[in-house]
Amino acid sequence: MKCENCGKREATVRYMENINGEKREMHLCSNCASNLGFMDFSSMFSPIFSSIPSSFFSDEKLQECPTCGYTIEDYSKTGLFGCPDCYKTFEDELDRLFVKIHGKNRHVRLEESKNSNKNKEVNSNKNELEELKEKIQVCIKNEEYEEAAKIRDQIRKIEGK
Repeated sequence: MKCENCGKREATVRYMENINGEKREMHLCSNCASNLGFMDFSSMFSPIFSSIPSSFFSDEKLQECPTCGYTIEDYSKTGLFGCPDCYKTFEDELDRLFVKIHGKNRHVRLEESKNSNKNKEVNSNKNELEELKEKIQVCIKNEEYEEAAKIRDQIRKIEGK
């Protein structure tokens, strides 16, 4: 959807107001929304993006989004893209930026994380079982049968028997 104010760029801001029951909705590009005073995007994102030097982005001629004309420098100033196509256009720069800010550029799904924790738990249980089995052998060799019985019970508990 094009900006209702300028008609040039993609609308990325949805402004809604309800005054005395009269509802009004406008779809604006971030430039027009900022110029009309609906929101000061630069102050909202400046703490995050001001710490990133502009030299971080390519020194080559600034690439523009073919759909909305946004550049990566516009993104670094506002923290917002002009349209959904910007994500594909600036994909390489975003990967580098996310690694710099977050240490990673991909999310890990919760299921993957849970499976990883289960694998760690299984490995931990295997190590613990091996240690307990060694201890029980030592107890039997030393004729410490009561201690061996306690260890046997621990082993059964871990094995789920």
